[in-house]
Amino acid sequence: MEIAALILEYVRVLLSAPAIAGVVVAVAFLLFSEDIRSLMRRVAKIKLPGGSEFSTSQVEKSNEDIPARGEQP
Repeated sequence: MEIAALILEYVRVLLSAPAIAGVVVAVAFLLFSEDIRSLMRRVAKIKLPGGSEFSTSQVEKSNEDIPARGEQP
């Protein structure tokens, strides 16, 4: 009976909200990694709580990001 209780505790931990949220966040990062990477390249300034500010220099967009004249995006 102790083994069944131990297995039940493990299942409770695996199905808890923080564990499921972590899996969802990890899958979202894996699925949208390219989109997140391109968004981070375009961000110039981030204001954090407490009044601090984080600035980055914007990297020039590559030829892939800018469609040629007359092309459809």
